[in-house]
Amino acid sequence: MFTVDLFLNEGGFFGDNQQVTAIHQQLDKEYRETETIRFVTYKDNDATTPQQLSDNFETSDDQEHIFILSGSHGFEFIQKNPKVQAIIGQKKPIVIWFGHQDPVDLVSLEKHLNIVALPKYIFTIRPELKSLFAGRYIEMQSVPNTLTEEALSTAKKTWDSAYPQEAIRPASNSCSYMGVFLGGDAPKRDKTHLYWDEKEAYEQGLAFGAIAQKEKKHLLITNGPRTGKFDPQSPDPKNPVVRAPHTESSPLDPVSVAFLTGLKKSGIPDTQYQFFDFKFGKPPKSAYKAIIAALRETPNSVAVYSGESISYAEIAYFIPQTYAFLTSSMHDEHHEALQQFETLGLIRILNFEKPLSTQLIDILKQQVARRAGANDIDNIIRRLNALKKPDNTSQKGFMPLLETVQQNALPKPDVLPDSQHVQVTPKTLSPSAQPVGMK
Repeated sequence: MFTVDLFLNEGGFFGDNQQVTAIHQQLDKEYRETETIRFVTYKDNDATTPQQLSDNFETSDDQEHIFILSGSHGFEFIQKNPKVQAIIGQKKPIVIWFGHQDPVDLVSLEKHLNIVALPKYIFTIRPELKSLFAGRYIEMQSVPNTLTEEALSTAKKTWDSAYPQEAIRPASNSCSYMGVFLGGDAPKRDKTHLYWDEKEAYEQGLAFGAIAQKEKKHLLITNGPRTGKFDPQSPDPKNPVVRAPHTESSPLDPVSVAFLTGLKKSGIPDTQYQFFDFKFGKPPKSAYKAIIAALRETPNSVAVYSGESISYAEIAYFIPQTYAFLTSSMHDEHHEALQQFETLGLIRILNFEKPLSTQLIDILKQQVARRAGANDIDNIIRRLNALKKPDNTSQKGFMPLLETVQQNALPKPDVLPDSQHVQVTPKTLSPSAQPVGMK
């Protein structure tokens, strides 16, 4: 038996949580028939989390622990908590950390991290990380996928039943759907923020209204927890003022208002679009999966997402024609990510000036890209298996001591030529990552 400790971010950083969820799902699938696994979840906004972690390790001292964290919040949970560092040093769990971007001080946790997973382009920009984490790093080719066939098969029905006044309407006037997934303000490596403001949102509302009418698309639009979240005029750029908390009682955020104003200005009929406002709650009110389900059910539908939301690229695992649109809240690493995904064939960057028929995605190439995404998670599972000791030894099931890992010459990182990198056997390709229609 072993315990998997999951560290989740509660501040609306769903992309970070999706990485934790993706490895959680794959670990469960990999070991459920051969191991007894206990999953324990911790939250970053709970001041008692370090003590909870300590207590859990004490009460399960005979078990191996895999501690999974992601993003800057997961990174800082270790970096800023001497107690957590002491727990890791004493109990020797296998610590897996994912990131969409490289924290400034990643090197400071070098001795605490057993597996580091970052996008491929970051290792290109910072090759010294390969040396620092030799034998421990994973180059992420794509983005972890948390969507499943099972969840999507009921998502639309569940949404329509829970919110009948906001049920997804049939596409109007012989249209197919265009799902529009809005992002928002985004942090940079130096902890300052870039903003998606009202002026830009208004202009993009106009653009989406125009393309929907030209292409005969019924728009299904949703915002997210970062849409309009911060005040761009905040005096401290590292601690901007929250103006849109997206709570059940808060009004629609000003950026979404500006987007919808531009949309109406485009002349699009009210019957040709729907807008779904994200709200935090238990559970959160999110039309994300329901919209994706509606797109899947309607031929010729497309998805367009805000480029600063790297996790939204997972939509392409289920919607073949998936595009990203550019925003001013994108920093250099967001642009690098989109370039990587586009080169891989997973998505395309939308050009509003050109017909969609001239921007179609190569489906065969996209199938390979989807397999690359599955391979990212499989690489981490293989790395965990490489840490496993034979059953006939007196050691515990996993061997998390970093010194032992290095002495036993852990296999080199799974960095293969482009022509080989995505060779994944059907056994390791998770159903949720398979191309649409592939059984």
